[in-house]
Amino acid sequence: MGLQKLTVITALVFFLIETALSGMYYLTLSIDIIFISYFIGIIILIISIILGCIIIFSKNSINIKLKSCSIIALNILIASVYSYFVILLTNYARITLINSTSDKITNIQILGCEEKSLDILNKGDKKTIWIKIPEDCSIDINYIFEGTKKRENIIEYISPGMGEKIDFSIE
Repeated sequence: MGLQKLTVITALVFFLIETALSGMYYLTLSIDIIFISYFIGIIILIISIILGCIIIFSKNSINIKLKSCSIIALNILIASVYSYFVILLTNYARITLINSTSDKITNIQILGCEEKSLDILNKGDKKTIWIKIPEDCSIDINYIFEGTKKRENIIEYISPGMGEKIDFSIE
């Protein structure tokens, strides 16, 4: 197998792994996925550097070396963009509010890290809200159900880098 073909196959495999891990993290906001991504990212970076050194010191033409190193550099850039994306997501709480009550809920206010509001959440409906986590904080909800104002705690403590995905059922 030629050096250029090996470089393309390696970059493609790494790209698919990075894409899959970033997608899984986006869907789950799982801390486990971050740890796995971190260690796999380090392994990919080390392999890319080793492959880059092999390319540089190979006896191939300068043209093949430039193309192969460009592919490796592009792959490292893509991995960096994915890492930035994951770091951004760790600064958000993704809360899905689920109305499990027997009637609609009105005047919904999310308080704490970032204030958000909803006018109404009908019986059985769900709505996902993204809350930015600028600093250590908690997230509470105020709402009116059957004419009574209620307050509940959604997340008691959260800080930047602790992004979470939560299904919060209002009962």
